[in-house]
Amino acid sequence: MIKHSFLQCLTLCAVLCAPSLAAAPEATPLTKLPVREITVFKDGHAFLLREGSAATDVAGNVALDELPIPVLGTFWPYSGDTHVKLTSVVASERPATTARTATTIREMLDANPGASVQITDTSNNTFDAVVIGIPHAPRPEPMSDNISGERILPPPLTPSIVLLKQAAGGTLAFPIDRIQSVSFKGDFHPEVSDDIERRSLTMHLSWSGGHADKAQVGMVYLEKGIRWLPSYKIDLDGKGRAHVQLEATLANEMIDLNDVTVNLVIGAPTFAMAGSVDPIALQDTAAKLSPLFSPSGGARMGYAFSNALASQSAYRAVSDASQAEPSGPAVTGAAGNEDLFVFTVSHITLKKGERMVVPISDYTIPYSDVYTLDLPAVPPLEVRPYLNSNYGFNNYGNNNEPKLVDASPVMHKIRLVNSNNAPLTTAPALVLRDGRLIAQGLMSYAAIGGTTDLPLTPAINVKVFKNSKEAKRTANAATWAGVSYDRVDIAGMLTITNYENQEINLEVTRQVLGMLDTASAPGKVEQLSTLDSEDAPPISSQEWWNHFNGIGKASWTVKMTPKQCLDLKYTWHYFVR
Repeated sequence: MIKHSFLQCLTLCAVLCAPSLAAAPEATPLTKLPVREITVFKDGHAFLLREGSAATDVAGNVALDELPIPVLGTFWPYSGDTHVKLTSVVASERPATTARTATTIREMLDANPGASVQITDTSNNTFDAVVIGIPHAPRPEPMSDNISGERILPPPLTPSIVLLKQAAGGTLAFPIDRIQSVSFKGDFHPEVSDDIERRSLTMHLSWSGGHADKAQVGMVYLEKGIRWLPSYKIDLDGKGRAHVQLEATLANEMIDLNDVTVNLVIGAPTFAMAGSVDPIALQDTAAKLSPLFSPSGGARMGYAFSNALASQSAYRAVSDASQAEPSGPAVTGAAGNEDLFVFTVSHITLKKGERMVVPISDYTIPYSDVYTLDLPAVPPLEVRPYLNSNYGFNNYGNNNEPKLVDASPVMHKIRLVNSNNAPLTTAPALVLRDGRLIAQGLMSYAAIGGTTDLPLTPAINVKVFKNSKEAKRTANAATWAGVSYDRVDIAGMLTITNYENQEINLEVTRQVLGMLDTASAPGKVEQLSTLDSEDAPPISSQEWWNHFNGIGKASWTVKMTPKQCLDLKYTWHYFVR
């Protein structure tokens, strides 16, 4: 009698707690396409090529168990078999289950139907029972979408009772919140299953004849989540040769990479829709990334996406599974095309959330020591009342000469001549001399065959004294629009002393507001347009100033021996009213 009653309870549990599986269709196999190749940009965008042999369902289609979050207009799926045509791709949400560790009494009881237990209730009463199960309400249907297109789900229904088979017979529906503790007498299963909505991608294929068990499919798309950051180490030998080493730091917050060919791009590509997510992602916003992101196979890549973002040097074919595991990353080539330059690194394995540093290149190029002095233009006192208050010259006061020189010291730089076969990119640069650290600077871009200046330190042993004086003032020197203007002539001089124990190459630039008249030899005189110069003060509302005056630029390139004192003279004038 007890056995018969227990079987009835188990039958009741099956009816109440489990859905019927008889009418359920065969589960569609889900696949993850591996990443074969990826092109990474410095701003955090990455162009992925994913391809693989995927299992097909009963209709000959391929279901993938994840959705990318591509930039709008960059998602391009394809069939890798010329005899199989891709007809459509559908993104959807499908019911699924996921297992996790049970952490509450409710979850432990739910995970162990049929278990013999001893239950202590909140009144400290103890009794033995067999767990039949916890009845679950049917999955709630989502409510209608709101105006923003978001799905509104009703609050989840939490089960409140557990069905127990009592030792004395009968089924007890016991409130879970009245259970103080549970002791499991037999085997204990620690995991519970949750029902979830899993986003998937179904690739509908058209077969010529019957479909095979597997299909070769792939996709390419642009997504933000993998970034590379270059950095340089430059060792100077003191004799005009610089040993340059470039390394790349890879930050992966997108997807696991396993033995992938990675192309690192130097350049400034334009992605017109970079801030828009493609609708295939089933979401309106991109994945939240860390603050780090807050900016053989060539034929295969060409077949997948004929309009490639950048042609690469050499792509390897997809490795056969029987090949030996690669020993580690290796730089296999470098090439440039369409204003982009690419370093190719093979055999990269990097999990999502990991970081990696990879040596990229190692070479020696010429350099020279250069000392520079750049003195910007300072508006005359008569002009400052017309300046925009945001321009900042109000802080100089009447005696601005010493402040100007202190703010613009002579800088010691190295001028690198890029004789390598790859451009120098904008990146932090650690500078050493004979293995000893002397500075860290910011490398600026230099094309192949070009030059770039890398600042090191202020040259404190090169002193500058600047002196300017009014040479002449001519009243009513010009008339425009019925208004008379005075002409003011200024004589200036820079006195520079080299206290270094070696000869230096010095480049001096001095800008003035007005018309530059002369510069002592070997100086050059240039007159710049106030419309194009970034140094022009914001007084464009004063038409008379632009009518008479401009920006003058005097420049000198000289060699200075140790302890030499040099005077650089210049004159200019401007008109004021």
